[in-house]
Amino acid sequence: MNQSSIIISTDEELALVCQLLFYQPTGYYSNTQLLHKDLKKESYCFLYKKVREWLHNQNKWQKYAPLPKNISRVSYDKISYPNCVHMCNLLFLTHDNYKDVVSRYKASIPLISNKSLEIAKSFKKIYNDFNNPFSYPTLLQCDGGTEFKKSVSQLMEAHYVTIRVIGAYSYWSLAFIERFNKTLAEMLYKIQYAVESINLNSRLIRAWVKYLSEVIDYLNNYLTCLIQVPDSSKWELALKEAIKLEKVESWPSTKYKHLVGKNKKNKLKKDDTVRYLLANAEWEEVSKNEPILYYLRNNDNGYPSRQGFVREELMYIDLEKVHYPPQSILEEKTHSRSINFVQFQHYSENPMFHR
Repeated sequence: MNQSSIIISTDEELALVCQLLFYQPTGYYSNTQLLHKDLKKESYCFLYKKVREWLHNQNKWQKYAPLPKNISRVSYDKISYPNCVHMCNLLFLTHDNYKDVVSRYKASIPLISNKSLEIAKSFKKIYNDFNNPFSYPTLLQCDGGTEFKKSVSQLMEAHYVTIRVIGAYSYWSLAFIERFNKTLAEMLYKIQYAVESINLNSRLIRAWVKYLSEVIDYLNNYLTCLIQVPDSSKWELALKEAIKLEKVESWPSTKYKHLVGKNKKNKLKKDDTVRYLLANAEWEEVSKNEPILYYLRNNDNGYPSRQGFVREELMYIDLEKVHYPPQSILEEKTHSRSINFVQFQHYSENPMFHR
């Protein structure tokens, strides 16, 4: 008896098999390696490039795509003069932290409250101390907290300091001070918890205060290989020495292979559909592009985003190639449904689907 057959292409075969694997309850692969490995277990030898292309066209994969790593950011290494740009932030304990972005020099003041007037007094204490190399900067970067408004704003305006408020979704612009906060917290918390473990006296809840200056001195005496020693080829200088220089030669902590945001091969155009890779976002379109940043607008003509994105944060979406989940996933008892893989025989250049 003759067996009926359907001739399909290799691409159709790949789509059928990948769909069976991907949309099973234990599927929904997050990367191509796992899918390609399971295909090999079932004796399918599809090209890795083709499997990757199929996976990246799946709507569910695009929505839950792995977060990008080592995203290119604008570096501060072009700023060469100390006390030009400062960053400030509060730490939970509570104290106010300051950092110079060029020399990496640090300072910290313990606080009683986080009110704006208290923060302004801490600024005066730092910048008016002749024993402290800090002076009023040209630009001060901080978050949008109310503690940096009112009295702080008035103080900075009186000293001709521009305050740059960093939005909630642009936290990387405060990366220097956030890293300082983390390091300082790790060191002080250990001391505070050690004190509290042997004495529960409520007066010792701020035991960390008397150790703060010692910890700050330790960090400012730390040698960093990102700053060049003056008149030398050696790259290793203490932060307390760097802040005293008229001009600082420094390297960024991360080097990039191309100009930030200027990837010519994958450059986006106006009205291209993209996904923002750092969150499960809705469909958005590129409304305006600049040499470095892209700005997005929603399909529903809502308010445009004020945040700019570099190219590496955005995934280009070709709407004609997007594949949505099949209707078979709506079937009852899909969790116990077994998978019967399609077997093909190649009578000629085309595989044959037997049924």
